Amino acid sequence: MSNRYIEVRPQNNPSDGLISYKNGNPQITFVIGEQNAFLLGKTIRLSGKFYAYSDAAKTAPHATQALNGRLGVYSILDQVILRSNKNKATIEHIRDFNRMMSSYFSVTAGKQDGISHLNTAGLIMPNFEVARTDTLGIAGEDFSIHIPSGLLNGTGSIPLSSDYGIGGLEFTIMLAPDSSVFYSNTGTTTNIVDCWYQLSDLRLSAELEVPPPDQLSQLMRLNGGTLEYNSISSQYATVNSGNGIVNFSLGLSKVQSVFVNMIPAKYLNNLAYDSMATLMPMNTDNSQAGIKTQTNTRAGVRYPREFVIDGNLRTSADTNVTDPEITRNYVNAIAKWTNVNPETYLSSVTSNRNYTGAVTSYGKVADGGPVMGLGVTYDQIGSGTADFSNVQWGLEVDSNLTTDEPQAFFIYAVNKNTLVFNKEGLQVIN
Repeated sequence: MSNRYIEVRPQNNPSDGLISYKNGNPQITFVIGEQNAFLLGKTIRLSGKFYAYSDAAKTAPHATQALNGRLGVYSILDQVILRSNKNKATIEHIRDFNRMMSSYFSVTAGKQDGISHLNTAGLIMPNFEVARTDTLGIAGEDFSIHIPSGLLNGTGSIPLSSDYGIGGLEFTIMLAPDSSVFYSNTGTTTNIVDCWYQLSDLRLSAELEVPPPDQLSQLMRLNGGTLEYNSISSQYATVNSGNGIVNFSLGLSKVQSVFVNMIPAKYLNNLAYDSMATLMPMNTDNSQAGIKTQTNTRAGVRYPREFVIDGNLRTSADTNVTDPEITRNYVNAIAKWTNVNPETYLSSVTSNRNYTGAVTSYGKVADGGPVMGLGVTYDQIGSGTADFSNVQWGLEVDSNLTTDEPQAFFIYAVNKNTLVFNKEGLQVIN
C-alpha cells in the first residue's frame, strides 16, 4: 500500500477562523470523507494556536490565572465524538474527556515527557508556575496533539470506503467552559472572572493507506467487515457520605476494566479551583477524607474479588502514604486500554496524603499535581472481560468524609467493542 497525508479544516469554521467557547463556538466538526483508503488512527493530529486572555478586551493573563500543567491544551477537550459520515451512526462518544486524560497521562507519561515532547506538542508542563508563564499568552502558542480514543488507538487501520468500510469519519470535539480550563492559583478570582481562551488556524491531519489496484478490486467485492477496538464509556456520580455507594447500568457486555478519578463537586467549573485535578475526597475544612476500603460489585455481589480491599488508612490513621493496592488497581485498570509508561507521574511526591483541598496546597504539588484514583480489572476471569449488559456495576468506598461535601466521581469503563459494517450501514456491538 502507498501512503498519503491529508489535512482538513473544521466544517463549521467561522469566517475569521477564531473559535472559542465564550463566543458561541463550543463545537468543532471535522469530516474525513468517504474514499478508497484506510485511516491510520494513531496518526491523527489536531493542530492550531491557543490564546489565553484575562478579559473581553484580550488583556494578557493575570499572574493568578493558571492552567493544569499535566493536561496543557488537553484541558479544553470536554467531549470527543466519532461518527460514520455516511449514516451519522455514533461509533464512540467519550464524555469528560479532559478528566479522563488526566488519569491517562498520570500513567502513560512522566515528568521527562512533560518537559520535552509533550510540552512542545500539547503545551504540557508539570510545574505549576512554568505551566502558567510558558503556556498562557495573547501571542498564541502552537500545538499539535493526538486525540487518544478506543477506535483511534486500538485498530491498525480504519476503512473509509462506503462499500467496504464505515463511509468516512466525522470527528466532533465539544469544547470545555473557560471556568473549567482556567483557575486561580491563589483561590481569589477577582482578576480572572472574565478570563477565556481562543483557538485559531485549527486543522486535523492524518495519514492514509491507499490500496493498490489489484487489492482494491478484491476489497470492492466484499460485502462488509468488522473491527474490534477498546472503547471508553463514561459515567458521572456524586457521593456525599463516608460510606459512598455507586451503582450503574453500564449496558456493556465485555468490560475489561473500570477506573475512577475524583474531585469535590464544588471545584468543577469554578475559577477558584482546578477542575482537572485528581484528588482524594475532601472535607469542608479542606482536610483529606482518606479512603479506608474499596469494594467492587456486580449485581450487588462482590466481584471480581470476593473480599473488601482494606487500605492502610484503616489500621494506620496517621499514615501519609496512599494505599499501594488501591493505587496499583487504578494503574492496572488504565493499562487495559493503553500501555503504561515505566516513567509515570506516580511517585511518593504526587501520591500521598500531605496536601489539602486548598488550591494553594494541591495546586503546588510538584511533578504535575496529585495522582489519585480507583480501579478494577476483570482479566482474572476466564474470558478476560465481565458482562454488565443486564446487571449493575457497583462501587462502595468507605472514607473519612465526615462533612456535607459532595464528591464528584468520574467513571470510565474500558469495553471491547465490535464494529460491524456493510453497504447498508454499520452497528456497534458492545
